[in-house]
Amino acid sequence: MKILRIFLVITLVTSSSLVSSACPSAPVSVVTPAGQIAYKADQLVNELGILQDAAIGANSEKILSDSSTRLIVTFVKSSVTTIAQTPNGWKTTVTTGLAQLQKDLPPADAQKYSVYFALLNTIIAGIS
Repeated sequence: MKILRIFLVITLVTSSSLVSSACPSAPVSVVTPAGQIAYKADQLVNELGILQDAAIGANSEKILSDSSTRLIVTFVKSSVTTIAQTPNGWKTTVTTGLAQLQKDLPPADAQKYSVYFALLNTIIAGIS
């Protein structure tokens, strides 16, 4: 459990800069509204990858069950596919999927990943 806490803290610290950069605006070199939305969606995909990596790492340390890991990996895979296939209409689907993932995970596992879920919700809310 100590390893997971350390990993979560490190990930949260490194990801906190992403929240501040992903939510307000894309880099100044991205000038079109569509480009800015695509940039922010790409940042979300990166965060989804961090969530997946954290789940796989926790599973290899026997901190997270195979079934919970499978739920998280499946959510990430479908979210990334949805974002890629529907660049203008993915937000509701991914948000709904994230809420469902939180319900489907055992309460202890959902609590372990609550920081990630909050971060993802913040990033999604910042994409317009």
